[in-house]
Amino acid sequence: MEFLCSLPPEISLHILTFIRPCCLKYLFELDTIFNDCHQDSKYDEIRKMALYAMYYNQNVSICAPNYMSNAVLDLNQPVLKYLQHHRIIIRPKQVSIFLLSPYLETSTREITRYMDCLQLFTDVFNVHISTTYCISTADDCIISGFLQHFKKLNSFSIDQISHTPQQNACQFLASVPASHLTLLYHNAEATMVQLCAFNTSTIRHLDVSFNGLTDCNLHRIRLPESLESLNLSNNNLFHLSSYTLNLQNLPNLKKLDLSNNNLMSISISHASSHITHFNVSGNNLTSLEWIMAPAFAHLKSIDLAHNMIATIAKFPSKVEYINLCGNFLHNTLADILNGLLPPSLVLLNALHCRVDTSTIPDDIVGLAKLHNLKALYFSGFTFLVNASQTPCRS
Repeated sequence: MEFLCSLPPEISLHILTFIRPCCLKYLFELDTIFNDCHQDSKYDEIRKMALYAMYYNQNVSICAPNYMSNAVLDLNQPVLKYLQHHRIIIRPKQVSIFLLSPYLETSTREITRYMDCLQLFTDVFNVHISTTYCISTADDCIISGFLQHFKKLNSFSIDQISHTPQQNACQFLASVPASHLTLLYHNAEATMVQLCAFNTSTIRHLDVSFNGLTDCNLHRIRLPESLESLNLSNNNLFHLSSYTLNLQNLPNLKKLDLSNNNLMSISISHASSHITHFNVSGNNLTSLEWIMAPAFAHLKSIDLAHNMIATIAKFPSKVEYINLCGNFLHNTLADILNGLLPPSLVLLNALHCRVDTSTIPDDIVGLAKLHNLKALYFSGFTFLVNASQTPCRS
């Protein structure tokens, strides 16, 4: 500390920002700073700098009692009280607030006391609510009132594990000011109750995975036009069509995740879209007849891993990343390399696809047209382009 105290404050602070938070906490005994009665010591200012550096550009959390968080750092009541009292403004990357159902009223009241202070720290907030029972009218009002303190939220999520599905739509969801929304009800009926009442236009990213949604459920959902990414993974979907998901109503959609469903077919033949990232891994697809449809003309990345695809044909011309791992391809290696891959391709993963690589063609004509290619992965055959842009096999 003596050395740091001898330096100009801005240099000391700059040095401290390179030290890991756990090391700062240990070296400067920051766990005790909140109860330290010797606040007039010569090391007080440098410890405050260390406290600032510990939170600088970090993901921090404010948790309800008994809530286990994965965040690197917590902002508990003693810390907030100390920061507010000494008017120390920290600069975390984002603040995540975790609320637990039995403590909604007390937790939101406590956090609200420090809201002015928190909003000086950052404008990136995430709110997550975990509950083991249905949201009551009283809890709905508490959450709505709490959300009014935020002009905007980076993300809002609710995780409800209840034996009785939520029967009433939560009013706070109609106007939640978040760009990322995650609804995890573990029940299709409860999820549909919320989605059918959902009308906010601020949502750009929606995650409704692990809710047991069916084709019929998906057809009934009115999704906002503002959506840029939609996660429908780990549900119970069998067929993707313009009936189940009308892409023309989602003009801004770029990412669509349908992984780990039961998809057997995709038939979106006429709709156009701007989807660039499409994940249908872990399904029951057997063909790629749909891949050249106008809806997929802008694809850059497609994950088809762990399906039952037997034959591949041409891919859209803009595709850069293809994952075919774990399929049962009948195509020969020569067929795949000589004409089936798009000129924009950067990486192809075809591991565990039963492609016969025992005979590798000497003259792979198609590779000369793949100017952006970095890697091809087959079981028994790997083609890499090194830094000097010369191909090598392994």
